Order: sequence, then structure tokens, then C-alpha cells
Amino acid sequence: MNCLTEYDEEATMRAFRKEGYEDGRAYGYTEGIATGLAKGKQEKGVEDARKLLALNTMSVEQIAYITELSIEQVRELQQQTVVNA
Repeated sequence: MNCLTEYDEEATMRAFRKEGYEDGRAYGYTEGIATGLAKGKQEKGVEDARKLLALNTMSVEQIAYITELSIEQVRELQQQTVVNA
């Protein structure tokens, strides 16, 4: 090619693929971290709710508020606790 700037389609496509790969990897990493943090928060809420239910000093609504679990989730844990007792 006798242009001032040569265009190498193969090299350009490699660069785009590499950029896409790096973007995808960064996105995946970020999503993985967010998912892991959300799962850890959920597990901690369940653990705390079980402890609070065992104390038998708070209402289901209070426990749901403190642990950021739904009232339904706390009631389910409460039923599991009664069954396992």
C-alpha cells in the first residue's frame, strides 16, 4: 500500500478484540465483586437474624429492619428455628 497511513485490517481487528477482551474481563471482575459482596451481606443478615431470633427479645419486623432481610425471610428462618429446636 502506498498511502500516507497504511491500514492493516488484521492488526486493527486484533487490537479491537484485545480491547473487547480487556473490557469484558474488567466488567466480569466488577460484577463478580458486586455479586460476592451482595452474597456476603445476605449471609451475614441470615446469621444475625438467627442469633436475634434465638434471643427471643425482638419482633420479626425489628429483626428484618436490623438485618435488612425481608419480613418473609425472617419468618422463614423463625420457622426453621422452631423445627430444628
